[in-house]
Amino acid sequence: MYYNLDVGNQDAILPILKEAAASFIQQGQDERSVKESFFFLSNAVIHKLTAESRMEQEGAMTVSLFLNGIFQHTHMDDLVAEAHRFLITLAKETEPGGHEQDFKRMIDFINRHYADNLKLDTLAGMLGYSTAYLGQLFKSKTGEYFNTYLDKVRIEKAKEFLGRGMKVYEVAERVGYTNVNYFHSKFKRYEGRSPSEYKNP
Repeated sequence: MYYNLDVGNQDAILPILKEAAASFIQQGQDERSVKESFFFLSNAVIHKLTAESRMEQEGAMTVSLFLNGIFQHTHMDDLVAEAHRFLITLAKETEPGGHEQDFKRMIDFINRHYADNLKLDTLAGMLGYSTAYLGQLFKSKTGEYFNTYLDKVRIEKAKEFLGRGMKVYEVAERVGYTNVNYFHSKFKRYEGRSPSEYKNP
């Protein structure tokens, strides 16, 4: 849900909230537990949305009122509708504005979430494009295929972390490579030397 809000795909939010509500009920949760689940879900998304921006006191108060208000609802539909309204309002600055804006938003997204398991088809779905079209758009704008661009972003970040003295396996995990040997081969491919050689020239 956070990823969709982050890239401005507002149409996906209500179906996700409804699916979450149905899931909580299917698990046999009572009313209190459903509300607590909604509280934790909403709080996690809000925390991610506001993590990189300083929230004014008024904004923090609005968030607090929304979260506390979750426990005041008596109907599930009202709770879902209120959560939808609030999250869309909170993320309204991420509304897309055309292909160029979508592309800039995608590059920014990659630079912030490079350590996640990012896939072109996932981004395409969030932005409302076909995977093939987005791949072509990406190649035409950057001169690189998506996976190559992502690798290069990760390697640049890895160089920063290695420069701070972090261990190679820690850096691999930090930039999104779960296999150290795979990270080693990628690093050597783009840098012409191993992570250890880069760290200790």
